[in-house]
Amino acid sequence: MSAVLQRQDERLQESVSFLLIDAYCFQYFSFILWNIQQDADCENVLSTAYTEKYDVDVVIEHGADRPIAVLETWKANGVLHRTAGPALIERDPDTGIVTQEQWVCHGVVHREDGPAEIARDRESGHVTSERWFLSGRLHRDGQPASLWYDMFGNVIEARWYRHGTEVTADKASSGVGRPASPSGPRPA
Repeated sequence: MSAVLQRQDERLQESVSFLLIDAYCFQYFSFILWNIQQDADCENVLSTAYTEKYDVDVVIEHGADRPIAVLETWKANGVLHRTAGPALIERDPDTGIVTQEQWVCHGVVHREDGPAEIARDRESGHVTSERWFLSGRLHRDGQPASLWYDMFGNVIEARWYRHGTEVTADKASSGVGRPASPSGPRPA
């Protein structure tokens, strides 16, 4: 992501945080954000520069000492979608810890530069599982696409997938059926 897009997303997140604090007395509210940027995280799904209209729905619950946004959903054209972060965010109402994040592009679970689904323990915040998706299918080149962790961060189970099909570790690493543009972090 370019530095301009990064700064733009940071400003967007700041405005969202401000709105959440300012509107804490509501149990549920919705607002609209306009954002001009390139759809870089959804390269295989759509690659155009355009104006995005986000409908952001937030469910607020009153936690032990403060109101907490327990559910955030980002939508464009009525479907889950966000280019610069997770489109679905769930938080524990007692601790405020983010327990679930899901990256979605145009209604399809998709992320090219990291796991598209991340689950965390509600009390400690430690990551309990990560899953990599491309265009709605479990997929990761050369590494497991589905990982589960114990409370110390050690991998307790790993599964390899290529384009939605479970494969053995050696087939995942061999590159058989490798797509034309490899996934993974893009150079800065």
